[in-house]
Parts: sequence; structure tokens; C-alpha cells
Amino acid sequence: MSGSERLDDDNDGLSRFGEFLMANLRDRCIDDFDRLAAGAWRAPGVQALQTDLATLSADQRALLRRCALRVIDGGLHDLLFALQESTDQRIAVLVDGKNICDLSDAVHGEPFGPKGWQARFSRYGEADDDQGVRTVGESPSSRTKR
Repeated sequence: MSGSERLDDDNDGLSRFGEFLMANLRDRCIDDFDRLAAGAWRAPGVQALQTDLATLSADQRALLRRCALRVIDGGLHDLLFALQESTDQRIAVLVDGKNICDLSDAVHGEPFGPKGWQARFSRYGEADDDQGVRTVGESPSSRTKR
């Protein structure tokens, strides 16, 4: 079904799935990176990495954050694309008994754009290739190039 042909219930299911992915995958990954870059983790296994990150300049850490975001969003896109293209119906994501891939003609594109899941559901908003994403609490208009 194309976006304009979706039924309200179907759109609700697709939106619920998008909100779930943004909160439990995208936002958590970004949070984890930000905590790592800030040296906030106490786990012994990340201490050396946090020490190395602390030696980088703010601009270098911002570049790494943009890279991490690109990988997170790219991985999310690739997973959704693989689900969409899967001809093996034994692997599916169901919301209220409906396959999310039947609710969208391009589920891999749902996170992106001004009306996409990032913009609507992520605490960090939509990614911008030049600027990365804003930090929590930062408005899009106050964002400066990092």
C-alpha cells in the first residue's frame, strides 16, 4: 500500500513500530555513544576506549558522533530494506497481527524525511548529513554546524 492508501489503523501500527525503533534502537545507540564520549561508563571493558576518546578534540569527537549516527541510521535502513525485500515470509515483524512491510510500500524509507520516524519520534530529530543530529533539548533552529 502506498502512504496515501494506508488505513488509519495500519498507519497507527506502522507509527507504533517506528516509535518503538526510534526509542529502543536509535535513541539508545545515540545515548550510548554520547555517554561513551563523555566518559560516563563505569564498565571496565570500555575504560580504555573512553580514555582514548578523551584525548580527541571537540571537533574530532563531533565527527565521530556524525559517523556513529550514519552507521546507526544506515543499519536501521538496511534492516528495514532486508525485511521489505525478504521473500521468506518466515521472518516478519508484526504489529497487531499485521506485517509492517504490508503497511508501507517502502518501509526502509519510513524513518527519513520531515514526516518520518526520526523527525516524529526520536528525541534527536532527523539526521542532517552536514550537522549530524541535535543533542537532547537542542532545538533544530539553534543547531550550529559541528
